[in-house]
Amino acid sequence: MHEFWNQFNKSTIMSGVLALIVMGSVIYLAVTGRPIPDVLAASASVIVGFFFGARSGQQAERVQQLNRKANEEANDGKES
Repeated sequence: MHEFWNQFNKSTIMSGVLALIVMGSVIYLAVTGRPIPDVLAASASVIVGFFFGARSGQQAERVQQLNRKANEEANDGKES
């Protein structure tokens, strides 16, 4: 439960839920043959772009952490 609130504070959960709601609305309108308002289509693009952009930023941070750890381990090996 602690992890849930940690992610909630980072807004990961909120952005995911918002993306699902907006995309669900767009998909529902498309499947039922109803026109998709331009505002909803634009909102869906922005929200999904933000959601995946935030995820890629987290991945880049994780790669940097792994690189620092590998460099530290390599330096520790040279000192021995």
